[in-house]
Amino acid sequence: MKLFKKLFLPILFIFFSCDDASNTISNSPGEINAMYQFNLTFSEEIENSDSTTLFWDESEYIYTFNIEIDGIIISPTEPTNYTFSLLPGFFKDVIINADDKLSESIKVFSSPMAPSTWEPDFAGDIKVSEPSGGGENQFTWIPSNESDIETVKLKKCGYINSPIECSDLSNFFLVESFNSGNPTFSENKNFGEKACYIMNSTDDTGNSRYSQIICNDLTANAMLDVTITSISNNLDYRINLEWDEYIEADFYQYTIYRSKNEEMDEASRIVLAEIIDATQIIFEDRNDIGFGKTWYYQIEVHNQYGRTSESNIKFGKSKP
Repeated sequence: MKLFKKLFLPILFIFFSCDDASNTISNSPGEINAMYQFNLTFSEEIENSDSTTLFWDESEYIYTFNIEIDGIIISPTEPTNYTFSLLPGFFKDVIINADDKLSESIKVFSSPMAPSTWEPDFAGDIKVSEPSGGGENQFTWIPSNESDIETVKLKKCGYINSPIECSDLSNFFLVESFNSGNPTFSENKNFGEKACYIMNSTDDTGNSRYSQIICNDLTANAMLDVTITSISNNLDYRINLEWDEYIEADFYQYTIYRSKNEEMDEASRIVLAEIIDATQIIFEDRNDIGFGKTWYYQIEVHNQYGRTSESNIKFGKSKP
């Protein structure tokens, strides 16, 4: 699993609420208190995709600045940044302390690795040809856009009744390994055989991710269901949303969309995050949401066989 190269995570800001205005940490336009205005952001390390860097603006008014990660207190040696390990596709709570007076936590996340993916016209079955001398299964895929993929492995799982029998990845065995740029493969077709295939992309540090599954007979078409259950409308500088967990064995990922329009049209909606942990059902949106502005959200769930379903649309807003 791995981060997208040259992709910066959505800007994440920390804001502190306190009756005393001088104890406010903020990046808000027009905020009169500049002494605690340090514009906290996170981004990917391009040369080391197993880590994430926290950036902030240096302030002469902050004397002590501590970061707590996994219960460990760190006093950064650099005045404006700190780099720490964060595996691709992970969420983590980071606690910030300033001058031993202000404390706030923020949930940071990293994008999952981009695996090799099947060609778009593979929405149906694997292509099968019947040249003289026997049939073939023909595979075509789009290589991962990660720049340090070392190997791509094509794996196979046979089933009797339904492709759902292949939702357990331990049932797949290796067919062939390829270098990162190879996009095609053919194998002899055993007529009547029911089988599913999957690709595993691995980078030079051992991070890996599976593609979705494709089958040469019938394709899984399970009913998918996910519902946004709650959304905030009165939090400072952020909107929190929560949804029902997708509990079927064929989970692949959630995609979170946000739009300024209730119709969630393609032109206006953006992808806030892709989540590959089915149990991660809470998301904190701090991505430039403004003050009291209404935003619309929708969650798309993907199963291992490339099927998708969209949740209900709900709106939220930050405190004016």
